[in-house]
Amino acid sequence: WHQGRNVDDFGSHNVVTEAVYEKWKGHFFQLFRDPARRAVSFYQDKYVKLLGNPSEAMSLEANARLHAGHCLRFVEPRCHGGHTGLAVRPTGACYFDEQVKARLDEGWAYVGITDEFDVSICLFHAKFGGKCSPNEQQNIRPSDYKFGHTSRRDPIRDADELRAKYVDVQDTKLYNYAVERFERELRTYDVTPERCEYLRCLTPKVGYFFADGGRVNASRRYP
Repeated sequence: WHQGRNVDDFGSHNVVTEAVYEKWKGHFFQLFRDPARRAVSFYQDKYVKLLGNPSEAMSLEANARLHAGHCLRFVEPRCHGGHTGLAVRPTGACYFDEQVKARLDEGWAYVGITDEFDVSICLFHAKFGGKCSPNEQQNIRPSDYKFGHTSRRDPIRDADELRAKYVDVQDTKLYNYAVERFERELRTYDVTPERCEYLRCLTPKVGYFFADGGRVNASRRYP
């Protein structure tokens, strides 16, 4: 594939149009992220890094509101009005409903959770076979969350504070549905520390995830 060249390029940053969905139905793989965590990351990458201190021009909350429904409109054709790039904006019919659920159930072969990446990789191998290679669970693009030249932001705290002010309703419904499936498949495919160790996917984060209850928690701080 060639990233971003064509609307149906596998792995590109384009929305899933109806034609793309029909072509790849049952074969989609996706990691979903808590909308507040995603909003903080997006704000950091697109505004803080570029502008240094953008809060006077646009706050985190204002930016989150501007990009509400961002993830939903990448998977649901009713939401993007025919536009296919990163700047796609929602149409009036952009809602998480039974049609979106069916689309995910029938079209997505695998659902992981970004902020539980190590466990997601273990689930991938438990479901599809093979064992982890040493580089699969490495973070090759870590964010530093620098704010200006001296201070450093706390992304988990920022996300918790944003959630107290504003909730992206449609993306949150989408994310919660993905979490339900993720946690269900952890049980279905017997993903445990012991299974992950057998699959060579056991990391400190995997161990901590299960020691901390084995449930997705967007506010979890890994030691």
